[in-house]
Amino acid sequence: MPRPDRRRERTKTALREALVSLILERGYETTTVQDIVDRANLGRATFYIHFPNGKDELLLHIMDVAQKDILKRAHTHGLPSVPSIHAFQHAAENANLYRAILGGGGMSGIMARFQQSTAAEVLERLKLLIPVEQQANAPLEMIAAYVTGALNATLVWWLENDQPYPPEEMALRFLKMTQAAVESLLSASASP
Repeated sequence: MPRPDRRRERTKTALREALVSLILERGYETTTVQDIVDRANLGRATFYIHFPNGKDELLLHIMDVAQKDILKRAHTHGLPSVPSIHAFQHAAENANLYRAILGGGGMSGIMARFQQSTAAEVLERLKLLIPVEQQANAPLEMIAAYVTGALNATLVWWLENDQPYPPEEMALRFLKMTQAAVESLLSASASP
């Protein structure tokens, strides 16, 4: 297995940190590649070597790294009783990143793509957790979209209110709210 290129990783880390701080200060739409490289103290050519498609590609990279870290934690611990704990712990450790990504700032298109990829991961878990005979009452894709949207909204509320509860408690609260809604939907008959 080849060793990781530390210089490349330091550069990507500097660019990620620069973009997150700029989004929090100015918003995403008003931040330029020049702003990012100035903040990271790097050249434009270096930026485009790593992210040839510009700042959208960098933002998607940031979200991909965060999502992979959460999934890695979840798989390290097996199937936890409270899967959202990993999301809340990651958000607590990376509060500025989540404020930048989930807080808006003109990023609706990119946020929608992130939400779709997260919903796909949730969908795979739901297929394992929900018995097939109950799946007929509601499409799992709809439930995955609901859970993903609810998790994102809850994370934003939690971060904007200075994390009033520890991640573990927030994960339990989220689980109770989500379980009640999903169980109600799955136990309902197919008629409206």
